[in-house]
Amino acid sequence: MKKAKIKQRRRLALLLIIILIIALVLFFLFRRKDYTVTYSVNDYEITESYHKEEDYYSFIIKKGETERFAIVYNQHFSSKKNIDQITEYQTETESCITISSNKVRIEPLCTKEATQISYHLVSDEMKEKLGVTSETKEDTILTTYNNINVYHYRNHNYYIWNYRGFYHINENTTENIQLFDKDIYNPTLITQVNDTLVIPDYNADYYFDKVILLDMNTGRTTTWTLETSIYFDSAVLGVYQGDLYIIDKHEKTEWQLNIAKQKQERVGTEQKGGKIYDHEWTNVTMNRLLYQENTFKGTTILEYNIKEDGLYAIFDNHQMKIRESAPSKILSNTDNTVYYLVNDNVYSYNKEEGEKLLLNYFEWNFNSENVIFID
Repeated sequence: MKKAKIKQRRRLALLLIIILIIALVLFFLFRRKDYTVTYSVNDYEITESYHKEEDYYSFIIKKGETERFAIVYNQHFSSKKNIDQITEYQTETESCITISSNKVRIEPLCTKEATQISYHLVSDEMKEKLGVTSETKEDTILTTYNNINVYHYRNHNYYIWNYRGFYHINENTTENIQLFDKDIYNPTLITQVNDTLVIPDYNADYYFDKVILLDMNTGRTTTWTLETSIYFDSAVLGVYQGDLYIIDKHEKTEWQLNIAKQKQERVGTEQKGGKIYDHEWTNVTMNRLLYQENTFKGTTILEYNIKEDGLYAIFDNHQMKIRESAPSKILSNTDNTVYYLVNDNVYSYNKEEGEKLLLNYFEWNFNSENVIFID
């Protein structure tokens, strides 16, 4: 009886070992990791890459001198070479391709006179060839609050600076969040870090030792008392992985503010210099931080750039026009969506919906510096 039990336990242990070995083999075989592979479909050369750390796929599709790019987020494939078929469509000035695949979904990729453009910008003739419905530009005001017209909510929280605080607008809320006792006309240090607005204590003079943290989901605020005060003669360098970087020009000091942990760290001094993020961390002199433009670059997969002839999405050395005329300024962007101001109108653009009018406020014709935040 004892021998039978021992044999049974041995068989069970062996089975568990085999299962564990199979699981480990499958894990190492199918776990996601960086790769780049080049292959051909029809007459097109495709460079397909997976970027594990940022969790996205990129596709560079080339034929002759013409290159197109596409980015795919939040999808995972067990195989490589995920494009099966490419079909090309032509008009007199435009060329578009559609991608056939059992795995990946990529929007039509179009060029006009050798420039890649969003398929939302192609002619009606091309849209008919692609089977894409022409978009109507008729927008209806959903609500008006303190002269701010709202055309689309898109599940957003809108925060509009009103000189003493914010108007907070979403599909269920319109409220005035007053933060200060005096009018603040140039709130240049207010910064959005993920879904938190970081607001210096503008009730103070010359320097601040308190920061107001406004939760953009709820509109609630908390106050963070800094260990070392920061002068208002400062500039925001950028945000990287939830940390805010500020150069205090008066004290010649670069600060790293960890918002989640409410931790303040000195990362740059006059003697040692500081650092900026330009697609990677770079050490720089304090003079550069004080006297040159040092806005962080490369913190998102796609960047956006205003040119004289329009608005462009940038990936690596590739660019795609997404708007035919130049906006007044870019407000903010995630990887897939950019928000921008055109005169007194706020628009969004993403590849799924194209351009959408979100807000209108006549005041933005006169003052639009750091006053519109969208979550």
